[in-house]
Amino acid sequence: LDGGSFSIDNLFINRPTEDNIGLFGYIRGAEITNLNFITPTITGRNNTGVLAGEIDNTTLVNIQIKTPNLTGGTYTGSLAGKIYSSDLTRIVSTGGTITGTDRTGGLVGYMDTSSLDEGVDQSTVTGTSEVGGLVGYANSNTAMRDSYFYGEIQGNGTNIGGLVGYVLDTASTIERSYAATNLLPTTTYSGGLVGRGNTIVNDSYW
Repeated sequence: LDGGSFSIDNLFINRPTEDNIGLFGYIRGAEITNLNFITPTITGRNNTGVLAGEIDNTTLVNIQIKTPNLTGGTYTGSLAGKIYSSDLTRIVSTGGTITGTDRTGGLVGYMDTSSLDEGVDQSTVTGTSEVGGLVGYANSNTAMRDSYFYGEIQGNGTNIGGLVGYVLDTASTIERSYAATNLLPTTTYSGGLVGRGNTIVNDSYW
């Protein structure tokens, strides 16, 4: 699907008691490029995002989300709640508010065996535990490159990070990325780049 750089304006979804909420509930085995969202307002429960609740085995390139107002539960992110085995390039979310509970990220709530290149989030991200400016929880074999977060993160649990809240293992990497943020409040396992985890970090700062 090539969106041709066209925009979907004022997408409105209000399903606070349902899971897998977004423009698509679930995406698998797709390629989506050049798509913009302007002022989406999305309310769901678990697995909530503007594009999709859950994404698997998919390539995403040049997706922009402007001024999102997103509210969800566990696994909430402006792009998607959960992402598996996918490659993301030039994913940008600006000027919004992202509110969830555990595993909430500015772009993705939960990511596994996936890559994020040139990801940008400029927003306010609020959650409980495993909260990150870009990704809430990076499970394994995840790579983040040339990405940054600029905004505010609020978390009242544990594992709060400027880029990623929690990283599971050393098979994951963060390279040439940075965060410019205040962590409010400073909680157990909070950090400018990563709240907690064993990831390899190169040429990155906050």
